[in-house]
Amino acid sequence: PCEQLLIVDECRQTGSFGEQLVSLVAEQQETMPTPNRLSGADCFVPLGRAATVGMPSKQQILDRSLALLGKHSSDRKAD
Repeated sequence: PCEQLLIVDECRQTGSFGEQLVSLVAEQQETMPTPNRLSGADCFVPLGRAATVGMPSKQQILDRSLALLGKHSSDRKAD
């Protein structure tokens, strides 16, 4: 079984698909991994270019993933 669970969801935090996934995992697993969600901001849904402003960025996903592994972005070797 896994110990950590990271769900990245571009929808808002409240009432999102990510919430449903956490519930599903909790119902299906004997031991629940520590859930972590990275989601869009709870805000109105903008249109056009503004639609991506509230979404998690690549850097946020990387930072959160590394934090779950006990590492930091600064620990990465240059590629």
